[in-house]
Amino acid sequence: MKFIKRLILLFIFFAVLIGSAPFLIARYVDLNAYRPQLAAMASKALDAQVILDGPLSFTVFPTLGLVLSKPRIIKDGRQVVALKKVRLDLAIKPLFDRVLQFERINLISPQISLTSESKLGLVTSGIGHGSETSIPYGFRIKIADSGDVSIQNADISFSRANWRQPLRFVDAQFHLHSSELKSIGRHDGSSVSASGKLSIRSLQTPYTSINKIKSSVIKSGPVVRFNNLSANLFEGHGQGQLIVDQSKTIAKMDFQFELEGFDIARLLETVSEQAVMSGPARASVNLHWEGMTLQNMLATLGGETLVNGEGITLHGVNVDKLLDRIKKVQRINLVDLGAFMFMGPWGTAMVKGRELSNVAKATSGATGTLDQFVSRWSIKDGIARAEDVAFTTIKNRVALRGRINLVSRYIDGMTVAVLNKKGCATFSQKIHGALDNPTIEKPSFFKAITAPVSGALTAPLKLLSGKRCNVFYAGSLAHPG
Repeated sequence: MKFIKRLILLFIFFAVLIGSAPFLIARYVDLNAYRPQLAAMASKALDAQVILDGPLSFTVFPTLGLVLSKPRIIKDGRQVVALKKVRLDLAIKPLFDRVLQFERINLISPQISLTSESKLGLVTSGIGHGSETSIPYGFRIKIADSGDVSIQNADISFSRANWRQPLRFVDAQFHLHSSELKSIGRHDGSSVSASGKLSIRSLQTPYTSINKIKSSVIKSGPVVRFNNLSANLFEGHGQGQLIVDQSKTIAKMDFQFELEGFDIARLLETVSEQAVMSGPARASVNLHWEGMTLQNMLATLGGETLVNGEGITLHGVNVDKLLDRIKKVQRINLVDLGAFMFMGPWGTAMVKGRELSNVAKATSGATGTLDQFVSRWSIKDGIARAEDVAFTTIKNRVALRGRINLVSRYIDGMTVAVLNKKGCATFSQKIHGALDNPTIEKPSFFKAITAPVSGALTAPLKLLSGKRCNVFYAGSLAHPG
């Protein structure tokens, strides 16, 4: 009986000793005396100058951890990272072997500023295998085999020399758990598996802002999946998925996204101060490409895009009135009436810098409505082909055929046509040349103008004494009426 009591007391003694050890370490070990050694070790690991401005200390709440206050990273003479705090949670058992083993890494309020020339190496091989760098009381530093990495309240900017403003991630939150934590960031870390969550309050681009971005993250070897990806854009809400495959020399991306209820006006205002059109629309993209540079992405781009909607308001332009006054059409670019709808995602380049004053004047500034529009494009090797591109008004139907070379930004053999009920052209306009400044030819007419155009456009076309016409459009939109 006495033996059992002694055994219990001995157990309690060791439990108290083990439990109090972390607190004793936190109380009596002064890391600030070793700040230069720690900064040098971190500088070597990151291949950059690490400056520890704030105090270094241990903390015991909620778990034992090492806290670095206000660390900064300098690369090529420029500050690229500044943090409010870095917390490194420690495993208890390795402490008795004089090993500081990090099992959770938490970056708090990092301010990161990168450029296209920035080369900040995140190589952890120097601390991932029990580095012998001297720290207090002969301790060694090691990263746990498995653990967590988290980022809180990050503000990240990335800029290029030719950008008018940087790409900026505002209030980014990230959490990742890996069974191979010590291999993350190493050159041979392509086989590492991990999972986590990502949220960004706002992604600010040179053209617009994407808000409330959320996604789960799954890394399986060289493939990273951003599943359940959601975001708000142009006052609409979208969902989709992004897959990044780094198994080959050049990374391959697959992106699917559907955006519901966005306002066309919000899209067009990114490239034009003039209010051209407004109204709700839907968009979906299913694209794949290779590489991270814009040129490589465009050259390998493939897939399909679709934009469609109903009840779109044209501000200051009435298509039916315009087409009724056929003589004025000859002096007006029909493409200006709806470059966005004709070109889908590529049409904003044509809207930029264009003026609709002549169009508005021709219809006395009357407001018009597009009952329906559809813009479906297929893309292969950077060439976008119009598959089903058209819109309808109360009386008319207008469609487009042709191709755009997205790499050279060149319009190849594109034609816009006003249609009859059979889908044949009553007149058309050809477009070619640079995407942002195309040559738009005068309309070509397929019938002598001897009667009001409205009647000719809304009645079946009778070309060449009833001879059969060539169908220009046989897509998803039916003729009005």
